[in-house]
Amino acid sequence: MLTGLFVGCSHTLPFSNYDLINSLTKGKVATLKLSEWDNIKGRDIQITTDSTYWIEPRKGIKNAVPTSQVHKLVIVKRGRGAWEVVHTQSASKPV
Repeated sequence: MLTGLFVGCSHTLPFSNYDLINSLTKGKVATLKLSEWDNIKGRDIQITTDSTYWIEPRKGIKNAVPTSQVHKLVIVKRGRGAWEVVHTQSASKPV
């Protein structure tokens, strides 16, 4: 609900269309939510079946985590709202 308050509206995508997700994150800073308390800002996030890669915006360092650890990806598009990409592999866990 807070996402809607700050960015106007949000759209949810499944976590399976990696090509679409990667095209939405190209050249942008987005937020990876690894857990309820662990949020990471990254630029040029690239998702594959096994790993998720990103570049730290300030340091330019490339990082990676297993894609199975990513619960959600939030891509804010100014003037268009936000895209939320939800990883449904762990459906029993709240997102």
